[in-house]
Amino acid sequence: MDKLPEDIDGGLPVDLALLTKSQVMLMLKSTILERVSDHCIKISMPIYNGKLLPLERDMKLIVVYTVKEVGRFEFEAQITNRSVDEGIHTLTLSALTGVKKSQRRNFFRVPFFESLELLRLNKPLAEDIVNKYKAEHEKQLEKYKDRKDIIVDDLPPFFEEIRVECRDISGGGIRCFCRDTLDNFEKVQGTIHLDGFRVDFTGEIMRVSSSNDAVYPYELGIKFTELDENSRTRLIGYIFKKQRNLMKKG
Repeated sequence: MDKLPEDIDGGLPVDLALLTKSQVMLMLKSTILERVSDHCIKISMPIYNGKLLPLERDMKLIVVYTVKEVGRFEFEAQITNRSVDEGIHTLTLSALTGVKKSQRRNFFRVPFFESLELLRLNKPLAEDIVNKYKAEHEKQLEKYKDRKDIIVDDLPPFFEEIRVECRDISGGGIRCFCRDTLDNFEKVQGTIHLDGFRVDFTGEIMRVSSSNDAVYPYELGIKFTELDENSRTRLIGYIFKKQRNLMKKG
């Protein structure tokens, strides 16, 4: 591993990104107090909700810092010591990876490949199609009304569907390719599956552009507009874990 650059020294403000045991993603602010060695720094204990947050030894986190007129950089580190120096609570961090350039816009955005069916909430189905679905559903309910061992599915949502192919994901949305174009600011609904759990979301099309892909000519940027807190927490935890793995691979 390369040594930390010389600009990582006392007085430099840093952001700390970490995942708690309860799978909550935190972004904390701190300041480097001292450069201990080429791979080790001492920082002030971060404050969260107005109180010192006593992070545990051996916890891994991502350190992000900015070099003026150059850009943002990041590296993964591990807490190796906690102490109180002249009344100041401090953490000692040892770098686990080298430093690499970080783009603010795609920090915590990771590759993600899954096919999704999106409901186009601005495109309800035609009335005759809806009536056909309803009539068939009523027929099934009547047919199996006395059968306790058979459950008739609920009616499907009465909106047009479109299949998309995801390419990456963040806590704020997904980027995907599709065969048919959608409208800017169009509302959509869908479900994604991550490490054994499902995330139901409502989103908004924020960008439509050409993808330069022969099979899927359109690229969509979708922002999550409705996402329950449990799903958001687990989603961010998933992304943080993937980000750490990507950093380790260089």
